[in-house]
Amino acid sequence: MDGAQSRYLDRGFRFEQGGLLERALESYRDALAASETPVEEAEAHLRIARVYRAVSNWEESNRSAARAIEMAERAGVPDLVAEAMNIEVGSLQVQGYFDESISCFRKANYDLGLAIGLGNVARAALDRGDVERAIELGEEAIGLARRVNALDLLLTGVQNQAAAFAATGRYELAEGLLTEALGHFTSAGNLVRQAECLEIMGDLSAQRPEGGDTVTRCFKRALVLATRANDHRLMERLSRRLAEGAGEAHAEESRPTPRVDDACCHDRGGSDE
Repeated sequence: MDGAQSRYLDRGFRFEQGGLLERALESYRDALAASETPVEEAEAHLRIARVYRAVSNWEESNRSAARAIEMAERAGVPDLVAEAMNIEVGSLQVQGYFDESISCFRKANYDLGLAIGLGNVARAALDRGDVERAIELGEEAIGLARRVNALDLLLTGVQNQAAAFAATGRYELAEGLLTEALGHFTSAGNLVRQAECLEIMGDLSAQRPEGGDTVTRCFKRALVLATRANDHRLMERLSRRLAEGAGEAHAEESRPTPRVDDACCHDRGGSDE
């Protein structure tokens, strides 16, 4: 039966990739019927939830995702739990049920998932102009990202939070957050994240008319770090931005003048050697 279940999943995946979603759903249902263990059942429910989400059948998607979570938790497979939870949360967020999506992660006591969910909801709040809500949620997301040492998630959270602070003219808070994050990435010896943080600092400084020199220093320092890390994608982007005038095209002269500490954009010491 294990072989049959696997074949049904593989066939369903081929249909799904080819856009034949009805046939994919049939195959995944066959896989569910052939399942003999909680793990197999969780995987089948997960695939079914994914197809329902693709056709915007949120109710069935959430029902299948919830069943996948239940089976994955019973089997003790956290990766499957997280994947199913992300489908459930994504469906809720698409429908605008932001608070409900966060409660899913809180109930599961899953810090990494909660940090991801909070970050997504904070970004959505910022996009729709609810800046104070974005800041509230973003602060919690950043704290959780620090706690689980999720550096990519931390950088995303800091970037969104800095944007939220800048949107309300609180540039010193944005600068302080970026400086703190830069220190964290420096201590961790993460050259790429240091470079990206400096790039964001440069963007913030570019919002003031007299910020050109600081922007250039931030971008040049970021390029040095990206080169040491041999990150060609980041090197190309920073080189292009420096050639375009160190971010002048990104300046928004209508905004209040931010103040970025020039010292942040100089060499911070030997941790990146």
